[in-house]
Amino acid sequence: MKSFSKFLLSLTVAAFLSGSADAALNFDKLVGLGVDDANRPWIAGTFDTTGDGLPDRIQMNRYTGGGADDLGFDPSGGGSESWLDIQGGTGVDTGGGGTNNFPWFAGDRDAEPDSVRNDITSRRYNPLTGVDQLGYGVDVAVPNVGTNQRGLGVQLATNQRFFLGLQDQGPNNGKLLIFRINNVGAENFGTNLDTAGAGDWNPSTTSGVGLGNQNGDNLYTTQNLAFVTGVLNNGTPTIRSYSLGTGLEVGGWGVGGAGAGDFGPNVKGLGIDPAIGQPWIVGERNDGIFAARRWNPSAGTDNLGFNITSSLGDVIDVEGIGVGPNREPWVAVLLDTDADGKEDRWGIQSYDLGGVRQVDQLISSQFTIPEPAAIVLLGLGLVGLAGVRQRRS
Repeated sequence: MKSFSKFLLSLTVAAFLSGSADAALNFDKLVGLGVDDANRPWIAGTFDTTGDGLPDRIQMNRYTGGGADDLGFDPSGGGSESWLDIQGGTGVDTGGGGTNNFPWFAGDRDAEPDSVRNDITSRRYNPLTGVDQLGYGVDVAVPNVGTNQRGLGVQLATNQRFFLGLQDQGPNNGKLLIFRINNVGAENFGTNLDTAGAGDWNPSTTSGVGLGNQNGDNLYTTQNLAFVTGVLNNGTPTIRSYSLGTGLEVGGWGVGGAGAGDFGPNVKGLGIDPAIGQPWIVGERNDGIFAARRWNPSAGTDNLGFNITSSLGDVIDVEGIGVGPNREPWVAVLLDTDADGKEDRWGIQSYDLGGVRQVDQLISSQFTIPEPAAIVLLGLGLVGLAGVRQRRS
């Protein structure tokens, strides 16, 4: 199998080059970071700069509202440090101010580099220069959080960051934690989510959706809930919402079923409708078709949805990015462009609320393709506003 042999080759290279930072980057991943006020989506992914088919470093890219590559940079800044993994994006600063439209990124950081993880770092970047303008160690602020982390997004009123992490020590070892970190890198909110029971979250499937509300309000007016989507230990695809005031679960509902058109276990977050605060999810249906749906938190039912297709080839997988200021959802799609049943390229798309594609473009072929063995290595890798699951024919 092409992909498996490529993965084995990357491990072989890592074995021979164990002192190199690049050697540790033996996985392929792409995540959505968010959409800015000008309807420009951001992604981050592993990048092949040498043309050998192997990931060399991580790249952050912004696209225009028409899907054209707008700008991009190496989030390590080309310095002595490097990123060993992408833990996800945590949105884009929006709503005005000197950092409006600045993207955030989080990853496993290697400071020396010596191919050894030092911490999980979250940083905000000036998009015009690629220089980090603010950053802090997430697992320094919240030391019980391990590497199983996803970004939930930005609290608009304060530009504080929300994360979803798995605790790996202490009295709550094994529980998920929603936590908020302010602009000086201090935690000022946290709530535990159980993972042990049949009706509790399976941590390897959870994905931060974003921050919205249950009142149908504009996000710039009120934003009081953190939405999380994933699969419970009993196998039920689910969305749950948690109060940002009390930390308590406010509501929850299943989003899958036994029908051919229902979502299966590959369900993940996409973003929040900025006009009414409702969450979008994307995923694979039981019949193998990929789809996007918007859900009403008050009723627990979907009120809008459409299938995800591409004019450029068959959709093999989908990665959520976010929802633009005009309420249109953006997704990244993994495509089979030559009809051989194998993934070839990443594309970027947006849809209007009638389900009509507005953007359907290929992105740089330097963004590497996810590997089948990476599932074993990385778990289900659901990060950022949404996540990637690898599917094979």
